[in-house]
Amino acid sequence: MRAFFGFLTTAYIAFGSFAWAQTEDLNTLMQAAQAGEASAQFEMAERLRTGDGVLQNYARAAEWYRAAADQGEARAKNALGVLLISGLGVQADPEAGFALLQQAAETGELRHIFDLAAAYEQGLGTRADMGKAVALFQKAAAGGYTEAQVSLGVIYHSGTAGTVDIPRAIELYEGPAQNGHPRALNNLGLIYARGEGVDQDYPRAAQLFTLAAERGLSEAMKNLGAMYENGFGVEVNEDEAKRLYRLAAQGRAEAGAAPISYLYDPRLQAANPEEAAS
Repeated sequence: MRAFFGFLTTAYIAFGSFAWAQTEDLNTLMQAAQAGEASAQFEMAERLRTGDGVLQNYARAAEWYRAAADQGEARAKNALGVLLISGLGVQADPEAGFALLQQAAETGELRHIFDLAAAYEQGLGTRADMGKAVALFQKAAAGGYTEAQVSLGVIYHSGTAGTVDIPRAIELYEGPAQNGHPRALNNLGLIYARGEGVDQDYPRAAQLFTLAAERGLSEAMKNLGAMYENGFGVEVNEDEAKRLYRLAAQGRAEAGAAPISYLYDPRLQAANPEEAAS
């Protein structure tokens, strides 16, 4: 019998999605970018980064981000900062990337505040500082930024800032979960599976893991696989468990994440060691 439930403990810096006119003629856009329009330079960089209508090219994207950033375009500063931290298309320079994230966050844009918080949390380009990370996550969360709400929930759930506060974590997860946020669904599922501050409810946990897995979250697939393997809230189905484990491993590999480690969660192990080994 395996019982190994895990949750995502770290916020992540990623590119935001901005709404742009996708019908914009590429030649017209290029002409505007070459003429020095910062917004056009930023959009050109976005298209090159994502491969939207052009061949994906991180190096060229970085060049256009830099051109727009040099004109004070905050979105370009934030995006270039992410590239410098990750080393995508440019020589990695985390310190310079962090400085750009700071400049972008000064505009008050919630997405930029969130990215700066994640950098402080993970120590990307700066010394890790959970106090500053929490303060920034709180600011973005108070403004309604969903990712910040979930990441702050993780901090209270895991106690990484020094204090475990399950009721507060639940409060932060619930809104995003109702809107289908995968991490929020998965982590609420963990709370019910473990009985953390609530009555243990395996059926509810399985439902939440299913919703998160349907949205492509590998960690939720792994957790749901554990439910099917052990018969927690669902009928035992080893074939389904194996299928979910394969999908989870595939998803993590494609994302460049570490292989899944199938570890027992001591809060869910059977009391009798012989029974746990059967």
